[in-house]
Amino acid sequence: GYQAQIKVIKAETTAAPGHIAGPLGVERGAPVTRLVRLEIVEGAPLAVVVNYMRTALGQRIRPRDLTHISLLEFLRDRLRMRLGAIHQAIEARLPDVETAGLLGTDLTAPVLTVRLVVTDAAGRPVEVSDTFYRADRYRYEVETRLPPARRRPYARETHPRRGRTVRQP
Repeated sequence: GYQAQIKVIKAETTAAPGHIAGPLGVERGAPVTRLVRLEIVEGAPLAVVVNYMRTALGQRIRPRDLTHISLLEFLRDRLRMRLGAIHQAIEARLPDVETAGLLGTDLTAPVLTVRLVVTDAAGRPVEVSDTFYRADRYRYEVETRLPPARRRPYARETHPRRGRTVRQP
């Protein structure tokens, strides 16, 4: 983990772009709230976080609310929303002009992009976020716990004479 200073760059109402409208469950061009935040670690930009949500939800969030906690923590703990699931996709891509400028990188330097689609307990989309990490300052690691082995593994084989399946311990 790391301790980041969060700077809110923008909090605005904008038209939902096509790549956000579908996952957010709104029409393309519908008004949505867009938040842009910069994560600064050890005095240098690490990530740009861009969140989109319906305006009814966005109006309940003040920019200063998100300088010390994540949006997910705010939704769950402060607004008491029952969140259900998060779909996460990770890819490398080139930054746009705004992102490259905030990160202090070149337009040709790939960034690690993490897309989250958060749903509520009923499965309805709550927010969509894109986080753009400087690839030279961030590494993504995953640890997976494996289930224990079965007590008695068995193989199934067909009995050659009778054509029936039998279990072998």
